[in-house]
Amino acid sequence: MRIAQRGTSNVITTSGGAGATAYLIDRFITQWLSTDGNVSVNQQTLGASDTPYQYGFRNSQRYTVNVPLTIGASTYILPGQNVEGYNITDLNWGTSFGSPVTLSFWFRSNLQAGSTFPIALRNSATTASYVSPFSIVASGTWQYVTLTVPPPPNGTAWNSGTTSTGITLAIGGWSVPITTSTVNTWLASGYLNATGTVNWFINAGNFIEFTGVQLEKGTLATPFEVRPFATELQLCQRYFTKLGGTITYEGIGNGVCVSATNASILCPTPVPMRDISSLTNYTINVLNVGNFQLQSNVSGSWAGTGASAITRDRPATNGILLAVTVGGGLSLGSAASLTNTNSTGGVIQINNEL
Repeated sequence: MRIAQRGTSNVITTSGGAGATAYLIDRFITQWLSTDGNVSVNQQTLGASDTPYQYGFRNSQRYTVNVPLTIGASTYILPGQNVEGYNITDLNWGTSFGSPVTLSFWFRSNLQAGSTFPIALRNSATTASYVSPFSIVASGTWQYVTLTVPPPPNGTAWNSGTTSTGITLAIGGWSVPITTSTVNTWLASGYLNATGTVNWFINAGNFIEFTGVQLEKGTLATPFEVRPFATELQLCQRYFTKLGGTITYEGIGNGVCVSATNASILCPTPVPMRDISSLTNYTINVLNVGNFQLQSNVSGSWAGTGASAITRDRPATNGILLAVTVGGGLSLGSAASLTNTNSTGGVIQINNEL
């Protein structure tokens, strides 16, 4: 949980009844549906008094209730992660050769001892799910949680070996509509919560927090696999990456002017992303578009012109094409370069999450 390209804090607000998803720490998703209330999500810095720190963990993710949520027939909040199908190929799930998996993580909450929270795994088709509750031993105290899950029934679908979601994992959430009283067994539906778990988001100040999440093949929880920082960052950039925002006049990409007001700019990404073969598979979010400029041939000389809009043009191998709009003065067919201005506020976020 040390990679947090989007920042270290976010506030989940009401979704207007349509359901929504949000990311903060890389690869960890929050799915929610509520008509009111809000919850903060933060990357926490652990210290020597935190038990996970003693095992090498320096960060965690915490959810804190700011404004309690009103419970309706469809209310839910589900922290977790979507695991890509390529990463579960060796499990052979859905076949007669399926392997068990073991989940392990550190968890704490300020709710009272004995409060019960769910762990859930399900497929993207919501035709197979496994829900198992666990209880906290003491309020505000870190505890190590492990769960071994048998392989799902033969014939269930898991998108193995694809860029789609293979497994949806939810930890410590709560839900009204997708709750079951049958636990610790595979069910032919998409449950993510168990009857009797605590509704922790009805009181301001309540929090849950976890770190060291590891899902692995087999029946034994092994020590957490710590990968080099650069490796972890590249793995995260497969799903989300950002361009710009680091230094002033930073080069973002190069291309050509296609009219007096527009240029097509090819921007390489740090690593090949999960799947940007179609415009429907990814989005971009431009922060502070006024902090970008085109360096190009303007009225016969090389000069910078402030950008007024930056949008997706089309995908490209190991990158994307952006359509950059300026007020005018570009020379058709001239080379162009997209850069930050003398401010680091301009950032282009490319979201290719599951």
